[in-house]
Amino acid sequence: MNRRTPSLWALALAATIVGAHHGAAGAQPLRPDTGYELALHGPATAVAGHGASLSGVAYRVRGLSELLPYAGPVRARCRTETVDLPPFEAVRSAADGRFEVTVPVCPMSDDAPRLEVEVGPEGAARSFTFGLHVRAPWALDLRSDRALYEPGEEVHVWMLARDAVSGAPAVGRAVRFAFEGLPVEGRTDEAITSEAGVASLSFTLPAGAQGGGVRVVATVDGAAAQASFRVGRRAWERLFARVEIEPAEVAPGAPATARVAVTTPDAVPVRDASVRVSLDGVEVDCGATSTGGEARCTVLAPAHAASETGVVAVRARVTHPAHGEVAAVGVMHVAVPLALTVNVLPAHAVLVPEVDDVVFVQLQDARGNPPPPGTSVEVEGVAVPGGRAQAEVDANGLAQVAVRLPIEAGAGGAGAHTTLLVKVRGAALERTARIAVPVQRGVEVVPTLSHALVAPGASVEVQLARRASASRRPIVLRWTAEDDGALLGTVVVPPGTSRLRLQVPAARLGRLWLRAAAVHGDEVMEGPWALAELSDGGALSAPCCSGLLVTAAAH
Repeated sequence: MNRRTPSLWALALAATIVGAHHGAAGAQPLRPDTGYELALHGPATAVAGHGASLSGVAYRVRGLSELLPYAGPVRARCRTETVDLPPFEAVRSAADGRFEVTVPVCPMSDDAPRLEVEVGPEGAARSFTFGLHVRAPWALDLRSDRALYEPGEEVHVWMLARDAVSGAPAVGRAVRFAFEGLPVEGRTDEAITSEAGVASLSFTLPAGAQGGGVRVVATVDGAAAQASFRVGRRAWERLFARVEIEPAEVAPGAPATARVAVTTPDAVPVRDASVRVSLDGVEVDCGATSTGGEARCTVLAPAHAASETGVVAVRARVTHPAHGEVAAVGVMHVAVPLALTVNVLPAHAVLVPEVDDVVFVQLQDARGNPPPPGTSVEVEGVAVPGGRAQAEVDANGLAQVAVRLPIEAGAGGAGAHTTLLVKVRGAALERTARIAVPVQRGVEVVPTLSHALVAPGASVEVQLARRASASRRPIVLRWTAEDDGALLGTVVVPPGTSRLRLQVPAARLGRLWLRAAAVHGDEVMEGPWALAELSDGGALSAPCCSGLLVTAAAH
């Protein structure tokens, strides 16, 4: 029995008696509600001129600590002290207190913007304020056609302006170019972006321009980009050199051939050039280049390496009495014969107890290439049903293995993991590796998306794998952006639903994540989400996520 029940009954009885005694005098009955509370989820950073998606739960506070869902007006806006107050975006919270609202983000200003949320009827509402970082609405890319100009030459500068959220070109925007440095003496120009979002500028340097560096700053609606170039005299290269190692893979301590090809800038071979090669602190004289412009010499790979595979720089110094001197660098791939890298990649980045999932075993040689066809892997561990599974790698060196981790498995605290023993079998291969796979015990639901590459606004199927503790719990699904962690949408899935279709946010390109978590109790009463990408608080189990790439080329 709730220990607060007798006191509540006493309060109600007292209110009844007082109301009856003073009814004629018009006394108001006592209200059991003492205020409002709010659990709000949203981005810490938003883009000026766009909408910030907020979701939350509104509560009525009864007494000192009891929270009841509030169904009523909720208003939100973004405000600063230096800009006129915008109107509120008004919604009504549902019977369970949940609401969603999209707030237009304030323009960029020197004043610190903030989100203001009011819960309750006008005149009696409680106001909540949250800090918000507002970033520029445009993504800018500023370039010049050269890094070095000579006096009297024409300078060409281009800037591409794109919407910071959708990537669409910024059309018809005014761009201000400012040039700083002695060669240009504080020049400023303006241009308008084209249909492609490009603003260009050209001007000719004075014939007597001083040498030195020039900094270019382009600004559009508060967004800025920088680039630089130099003014001076060019020193033309008269020698080119290229270093190659044969064979492509060299065993530790084994000999290899360093081939140095020397040419003029127009690809004519240079003969009689002196070539010296250094590797791992040892210098070798390769003699002079032949009529074909090549010099060869034998070098030894390092005898000791930190791992089975690695790369070592091979440096060449070329000198010629007429053409001058040049340096070149090549790469030697050092690998233990038949070396193989074995990786285990969980489909959802971690393994979750009591949930059917898959892991991918990836095999690569020293140069990152897959092993020969027919190579098979055998995986053993407590996460593998039956204790053992076998699969054959595909053309990309990947093998898929089904897993289900028992609830009691997984060693360690915050860095919990389980070990998989991977045995590789092939015509010329036989390797064994023990791989630690991360485990997340706090996750209760795992979402899986039907597609990994979609167009904006596309529909995808979501499959939810629940643990027993979440089988009768509602699930919160949240779309977030990988680049800035912005919250793009929230969906509440009722208990018992394991499959549904969702629409991908239409105004965002790039990699998006769908995060899922089970809801337990009042969302304001528990700790934070487990992933750093979201700074929300809530009584949600640790979220698990599934990602996809949104691109305009996916049809």
